[in-house]
Amino acid sequence: MKNLNLNPKQKTFIKRIYLPCISAVIMGLLQTCFDAPLLCFVGLVPLCISVINEHSFSVYIMKFSAFAFLYYIINFSFFIKITDLVSVPKIIGTAVSLFVIIIISSFASLILVLVMSVFQKITKGRITDSFLFAFLFVFGEYIMEIIPFVSFPWSRIELSCISLTPFMQIASLFGGRFAGIIIVSINALIAVGIKSYALNKKTVTSFASAVIIYLLVFSFGLIKINSEIKTNALSEGDKINVLIAQGSVMGAEKWGISKNKVFLEYDEILKQVDLNKVDLVVMPETALCENINESSVTSYLKDISKNTDTVIATGSFYYDRDNDKQYNTLSYISPDTDEVFSYFKQRLVPFGEYVPFGKLLSDKNSLEAGNNNFAISTPYGKMASVVCIESIYSSIARKQVKNGAKIILIATNDSWFENTAAREQHFRHSRLRAIENGRYVLRAANCGISSVIMPCGEITGIISNSERGKIISEARLISKRTLYAMTGDLFWYISLVIILIGINKMVKQKYSYKFLNKV
Repeated sequence: MKNLNLNPKQKTFIKRIYLPCISAVIMGLLQTCFDAPLLCFVGLVPLCISVINEHSFSVYIMKFSAFAFLYYIINFSFFIKITDLVSVPKIIGTAVSLFVIIIISSFASLILVLVMSVFQKITKGRITDSFLFAFLFVFGEYIMEIIPFVSFPWSRIELSCISLTPFMQIASLFGGRFAGIIIVSINALIAVGIKSYALNKKTVTSFASAVIIYLLVFSFGLIKINSEIKTNALSEGDKINVLIAQGSVMGAEKWGISKNKVFLEYDEILKQVDLNKVDLVVMPETALCENINESSVTSYLKDISKNTDTVIATGSFYYDRDNDKQYNTLSYISPDTDEVFSYFKQRLVPFGEYVPFGKLLSDKNSLEAGNNNFAISTPYGKMASVVCIESIYSSIARKQVKNGAKIILIATNDSWFENTAAREQHFRHSRLRAIENGRYVLRAANCGISSVIMPCGEITGIISNSERGKIISEARLISKRTLYAMTGDLFWYISLVIILIGINKMVKQKYSYKFLNKV
C-alpha cells in the first residue's frame, strides 16, 4: 500500500472496505463460477467481522455498500452478453451492457443496504446478533422477489450450497430462504467468535453454536434422504417415462431463421424415439415459435399424441384475437382431448418480452403477462408449469404444488446466456424448486441445461452442454406435500419485527440527540 502513494483518507477507506470486498468476491464466485459449497459457510466471515458491532453508522453503511455492490456486480456480470443481442457497434453495446449491470447492481445493493442499516442500531457484538444479521440479510434478498415491477431475485445466498444436498433438505420444511438464514448465521457466529480475540466463554459458545447448527441441519438431511430410500418414498406415486428434448438454436439466430426450421430440431428428436414407450414429452420455451392456437404444427402434434398415447408439453405462444393479446406459454397436448391447455407465463423479462410502463407509450405491448397461477390437468394428474425466468421465483411453483401439482415442468430458453455462468446459476434455482416442493422437476432448455431432478435435488439425467440432445428417463408423480409447499415463506415475519425494532431505536436516538442539543 506504501508503493501506491495513497493519502491517509484513501488508506483508511481501503482498510475499511477490503474485508467486505473479500466476502463479496468469495460469495459472488460461489454463485457464478465455483462449486465449493463448504466455502459458503466462511465466505461471509470477513464481512461479518467488519460490520458486527461497528459503532459508526456512516462507516457501517460504507462497508456494507462496498460488499453489496461488488457482490451484485459479480452476480449480474452475465448481462455483458447484451452486447451480442443488439445491432449496434461493439463499443456502444459494451457501454450499454455495463450501464445495465451497474444500474441493476446499484438497485439491488440499495435495497440490501437499506434493510441492513437497521442492524447497526441493534448490534452489540452479542451471539444473538448473528441470527438478527442473518434474518435481515436474507430478507434484503427476498425483497427482490416481491417488489413490484422490477423484481428479479436472481442472487440467493443459498444457491452457493445447492450441491450439498443433505444440508439443503431443510428447504423442504421452510424454503430455500431459511437455508440461506442458516448459512449466514453460521458465518456470523464464526465472526463473533473470532472478534472475541480470547478463548473465553463467548468464543467457545459462538464456535460451538456454528458447528452444532451445521451438524443438526446436515444430519436432518441425511436422515430424510436415507429414510426416503429405505421406505421407498422416492418410488411412491405413479411412474412415468419422460422424454426431454433440447434444441441448439442460439437466441440471436432463432428469430433469423424460419419457424419451421426451429421446430424441425425437435421433430427430428421425436422421430428418433419410440413414443409408444413415452408418457410425457417436454420441449423448451418457444420450441414452437408460433401461436399454438393458430399453427399448423399443432394438429401434427395432436396426431402424434393420439397415435402414441403421449402427453406433449411444448413452449409456444398463444394469441387471444378477441383482446389482441399474445402470451408466452407452456402448452399441453393430451391424447384424450382435442383441446390444448396452456399456462400463460406470469413473469415477463423486461425489455426482452415487454417494455416496462410501455402501455403508457403505446396501446400494444410486446407480450401480455398471465394472471392465473394454476396447475394443468393431464391424464397423469396435475402438472406445475414454469417458464424460463419464473424458475427463480419460489412462489410460482409452490402455489401450483399446493393446488395439487404432482410434478414440475420448467421450459426455458437459456441460449441468450451463451457460455456465461448464468446458465448454471439459472439451473441451480431449478434444483432448489425440486427440494422445496418435494417434486421431480423436468427441465427442458434450449441450448441447455436440460435435466431430470429428483425431489431431493439430485440429478438423474442431464445435458449440460448447448448441443441438441435428449433425455429419456423415469419420473414419479408425487402427491405428498412438503411443509414449505403448504405454508410458504414465513421467515419474513421475524425479519419485519427486527426491522421495526431497529427503526424504533433509530427514531429514539434521533429525538434523544435533538433533546440533548437543546439542553
